[in-house]
Amino acid sequence: MRKIREILRLRYELGLSKPSIAAACQLGVSTVHRHLLRAEAAGLEWPLPEELDDHALERLLFARRASESKDIPPEPDWGQVARELTRKGVTRHQLWLEYREQEPKGYSYSAFCMKLRCYLGREQPSMAQVHTAGEALYVDYAGMTLPIYDGESGAQIPQRFG
Repeated sequence: MRKIREILRLRYELGLSKPSIAAACQLGVSTVHRHLLRAEAAGLEWPLPEELDDHALERLLFARRASESKDIPPEPDWGQVARELTRKGVTRHQLWLEYREQEPKGYSYSAFCMKLRCYLGREQPSMAQVHTAGEALYVDYAGMTLPIYDGESGAQIPQRFG
């Protein structure tokens, strides 16, 4: 529970300074200052009315205003986003740009990626492999492939992967 009642008592009954109140309540001076400003804005006077208990006092001083509540951006259809990512050539950045076209005040790119990872329910996979250097070559490429041409005939060589 906040020490609001004690802060107000020390200030208005004993006339202590903000640093003295902060030391007595083991709070920061800025916290004491903010609590006193809130009490002033709420029009509270010392002594407090008897019917004002701690919960009512806290609701009075720390009531959330509708203007203070942050607008929560609309969620994209994460299932659709996950399906789109399986298509060849589709990137998270492209999907995020499409999302932001529809929702200009939507998630930032980093928040979009973080929420997508949470939806997928897993971390990025990794596969450690033990091998002798120069013995094997491993290729993992998920982007668009380039055509390979035979240098002598000029014919395109069919790719055996992908």
